[in-house]
Amino acid sequence: MEKSYPYTGKPIKPPFALNIEGKTLVQGEDYRIEILDNINVGTAHVYITGMGEYTGSYEYTFEIEPVQARTLSFFADSNVFQYDGKPKIMNIVVKFGEMTLEEGKDYDIEYENNTAPGKASALLTFKGNFTGVMSIPFTIKNTLPELVNTSTVSSNEINFGETVTLDSSAEGGSGKYLYAVLYKKTADKKWTWAQTLNEETSVEIKPARKAEYMICSKVKDETGNVVKKFFKVNVN
Repeated sequence: MEKSYPYTGKPIKPPFALNIEGKTLVQGEDYRIEILDNINVGTAHVYITGMGEYTGSYEYTFEIEPVQARTLSFFADSNVFQYDGKPKIMNIVVKFGEMTLEEGKDYDIEYENNTAPGKASALLTFKGNFTGVMSIPFTIKNTLPELVNTSTVSSNEINFGETVTLDSSAEGGSGKYLYAVLYKKTADKKWTWAQTLNEETSVEIKPARKAEYMICSKVKDETGNVVKKFFKVNVN
């Protein structure tokens, strides 16, 4: 009997023979045997008890070793996803022979870089009757047209007391757009909100000083992409 055996998913019954003074004993006549804890990874126990002319008992132990991840079979529904701003999750099936492993019981999954376009991966960490780590790569492709901020201002030069109008618009990206507008004197660091993110497409700004102003137009689409556009306006 070996000291260890690999996990098979079935009860492990090591082959062995008992000999006393050159006589091979017969199981069921000369002794009975009971094997416990012999399916899952860990220590299995073999109890041998004499029968008939033979008395006494003896205990053997052997180890059941976990299966290495590299020997398993992996199947996924797809390894290419289309970008839409949402995390991508693979439908993964892991098999050990005909046995289908269970997520949470036999392994855990963590995803890396599975939202933005580019290379991503599913990291499977095995436990219980299985051991090791396996990384399954996949790709997220960006097939959306590029988000472009096409906003405009009514004028790049106005007189003090007049207003300048920023008309927000966009092209590409995904879904409906939200717009925000900020402005400040070019020499200042702090921006003032003229409009927080909403669907309004037109906002009027009335500068409080004669100076050069910067206006920032922000566009956000449903995938979370944000594109800014800046304008200079001179107030005479």
